[in-house]
Amino acid sequence: MSKDTYDLIIFSAIAFCLFMAIRPKKPFKQIFQKSSKNGNFKQIVQDTFPNYIVLNRSQSIMICEPDIRNEPIELVIIRIDPTVCKNLSFKSKILIAVYPVEPTPFQMKQDFQNLKT
Repeated sequence: MSKDTYDLIIFSAIAFCLFMAIRPKKPFKQIFQKSSKNGNFKQIVQDTFPNYIVLNRSQSIMICEPDIRNEPIELVIIRIDPTVCKNLSFKSKILIAVYPVEPTPFQMKQDFQNLKT
């Protein structure tokens, strides 16, 4: 290879590094957390399951049922992660639902039909 080819490769690498350093960066929450178009996702879940308590903890939504002492018993944990496909799994008695985008109320009712409504 000639000296011109090496110069072109080095110039391209430096230009790419400068572009990556200068471009505007989105905050981490904007990249991995999509907000609902119709409003707050927690409110949509609460409207879909009115007989349950809906809590927002550590970037996930929990659907809970109050026990005798009015403490929440976790039934479903909903997470939004655009890097994975839809995944429903049980961990002991808790259903963990991971969606790439915010699910519709119909989809949640269909996926969580084992809840006592």
